[in-house]
Amino acid sequence: MKTSNLERGDGVEDSAGSKVDYFIMSSTRNAFSMMLEIGGNNKIVEAEDEEASEGLLRLAKETEELTTKRARRLEKVLIQMVAEDSIDYEDGGKAVIREMVPYKVNSIIFNLLKTWIDERLKKVNDYVDRAKETATWNLKSKTEPYTQYSVEMLKLAEEAVGDFFEIPIGISNDLVQELADGFESLFQDYISLVSLCGSKQSYIPTLPPLTRCNKDSKFLKL
Repeated sequence: MKTSNLERGDGVEDSAGSKVDYFIMSSTRNAFSMMLEIGGNNKIVEAEDEEASEGLLRLAKETEELTTKRARRLEKVLIQMVAEDSIDYEDGGKAVIREMVPYKVNSIIFNLLKTWIDERLKKVNDYVDRAKETATWNLKSKTEPYTQYSVEMLKLAEEAVGDFFEIPIGISNDLVQELADGFESLFQDYISLVSLCGSKQSYIPTLPPLTRCNKDSKFLKL
């Protein structure tokens, strides 16, 4: 496998940005290796039965925890680099800070959460599609588990919402609304499908003639 110059550490003196990139990737790689050494292999095996996104989120969280332990060392290096470069600037290094390219962490997290939401909504949508294909959709049928379909959809939605709010990062109101709107759309789709089977009145049996009631009886007015 070919290794880039940056991963090998070659050319890290070319620029301050390359050096920072190297430190970040090196720390992350070392933290991941440490996680495997302290039992991460077993956790990865257990994750095979989980959703891929759930396993990756848990793996990323554990890697982040180990990487954070080395963050202070990296912070000291960054401060020292800025201090050394700011000597040549009259503004005290503000120009150096402006030249730094920020890591768009919030944007990356937002996109990952959107992907997570899309995967969960797709899981429920796939379940509804399977129900459409396998059921005959005759409400008079005593064998078709329409109630079971509804209950299972509610379980999937409840599980997704619970897992969503357990994600250990800040979640914006926009993402919460997107998840809610997605489930609302899926449930409306399911309700529309069931409603095509007929109205409630069409399944109420016809009232038989009441021969022992007079014409003014309240029963005849029902």
